Amino acid sequence: MRLLAEYRTDRAALLTHLAALGVEAARDLAGLGPDTPPTDLVERFTGWASAR
Repeated sequence: MRLLAEYRTDRAALLTHLAALGVEAARDLAGLGPDTPPTDLVERFTGWASAR
């Protein structure tokens, strides 16, 4: 809820911020080894914010 309040007037900035966090998460997961591939992180990180 805090993110929605902070980015209330700038949905594009919110999605950009969330996408950057998704990229960071993908890097972290890739570093764990080949058995933990990043899966569907874009939807997990930005899906909830794009729906309106």
